[in-house]
Amino acid sequence: MSALLTAEDQPSFRFEATTTLEAIRQMMAQFADERDWNEASSSYHTPRNLVLALTGELGELCELFQWKHDGMLVKVKNALKYPPSAHLQVPKTWTEPSVSPVSQEPQSSFCFEPTTTLELVRAKTAHFADERGWNPNLTPRNLLLALTGEVGELCEIFQWKGDHIAVADWPQDEKVHLGEELSDVLLYLVQLANKCAVDLPVAVKDKMVKNAKKYPAELVKGSSKKYNEYKQLKRN
Repeated sequence: MSALLTAEDQPSFRFEATTTLEAIRQMMAQFADERDWNEASSSYHTPRNLVLALTGELGELCELFQWKHDGMLVKVKNALKYPPSAHLQVPKTWTEPSVSPVSQEPQSSFCFEPTTTLELVRAKTAHFADERGWNPNLTPRNLLLALTGEVGELCEIFQWKGDHIAVADWPQDEKVHLGEELSDVLLYLVQLANKCAVDLPVAVKDKMVKNAKKYPAELVKGSSKKYNEYKQLKRN
């Protein structure tokens, strides 16, 4: 199944409906474990390194939309700041969470809430925008600019902290703020995929398969070399 659909499919577009965020987290964790990228001695997958990697990938994404003009930027924030029209009722699905998004579990046993799918997130964000009549302004370029802004806010959280202070040791209010900014990044990414008719769950799985071939576990254990360096090593 291709992750990229045509524009004609957009009115009825939706993500593959079964993949959960927890399933993706497990795939990514296993991928890194097989290559020893999570080991304390390698220090590759630290929060600051991952934020820098995210920023780099966002730069590559921005290049895809460079010079492709569309309307002015309208930044979507949240339901409390932008309430729907008075005659509309906020769905029950937008109530306060029943549990804190900040886990007290040690890193080794951490997992996401296991039932939320990317399709559910897509459907909720689409409904949120429909209620407020925002869809004319939610163009791919506007969403990408908003996503870039949120990544910048995420970077600010880690600015000057250094890697010697574990996130687990942060004050509770800073952990909550981190969760909010990560959520903003995810929500804009999901909306961008929706507007571009890219089935994000399928695209993630396809990319994981490609990454496994690009970074063979037997060659890359404990190393941060780029894939082209491994190709050279394999030829030699």
